[in-house]
Amino acid sequence: ENVMTRFACGGLDNPNVYLDETVTRMCYTHRRMISQLTSRLLQEGKKDKVKRLIAYAEKVLPPTTLPHNYAGGSLELARAWIAVGDKDMAGKIAFPVALTAAEYVTWYLSQPTKMVIENQDDCLYYIYQLHAATEVLQSAGSPKATEMIQLLDTMNKALQSKIYVTEGDEEQNAEE
Repeated sequence: ENVMTRFACGGLDNPNVYLDETVTRMCYTHRRMISQLTSRLLQEGKKDKVKRLIAYAEKVLPPTTLPHNYAGGSLELARAWIAVGDKDMAGKIAFPVALTAAEYVTWYLSQPTKMVIENQDDCLYYIYQLHAATEVLQSAGSPKATEMIQLLDTMNKALQSKIYVTEGDEEQNAEE
């Protein structure tokens, strides 16, 4: 209750509002803090408070202005929506997170093998995000889950083929 009465979020419900980099990071921090609070409230069994809090978060930190992302705690919010019985809302949050992660992985995989190998930790970070978002989609019973599972499998295989090259392939891949 205090989060909803003590703090005012102004103007983010306007999709035309401009957020500079600093304000955007601050807003993502607020969303992440709300997601952490929802996790704690769920541990305490306070689903009624969670439902009000996540609805409030979606209203004052809307995805039209502040797109859902992994680092901002969006998947925790999606899990909270599942816990309070709104799987459709969970899917609406998790799917864009999955798509963003997939875009990053696609970009990494489009690079020469040497660059992929050098940046494999970053690529794996986005694979992890895609995996986490896909798990939430599965839990939400989203029809998008199957599509994301297939995409994740394809990307994992593509990444493995770039990272684990045989010696005869190394010379050819170095030229890519």
